[in-house]
Amino acid sequence: MGMGLLPQYRGQGYGQRLAEATVEAAFKVGMERIELEVFASNLPAIRLYEKLGFQHEGLKRRFRKLDGAYDDNVMMALFSASA
Repeated sequence: MGMGLLPQYRGQGYGQRLAEATVEAAFKVGMERIELEVFASNLPAIRLYEKLGFQHEGLKRRFRKLDGAYDDNVMMALFSASA
């Protein structure tokens, strides 16, 4: 599953509410671990995921090349309290 916000909706709390609802729903149905990957250049998203309790687990170096520039991909995970 992927998620993102159009530029005009960023910075208004929509992403946080969407992520919180997604995490809550996943744990409610019994998932014990949630994984995600995010481009290393997407610092606002990384800060949000850290705020929600996600931990860094790894890095895929030079994951994407766009307009001649490379970007890494950060792997993160969150465990349920019951896991």
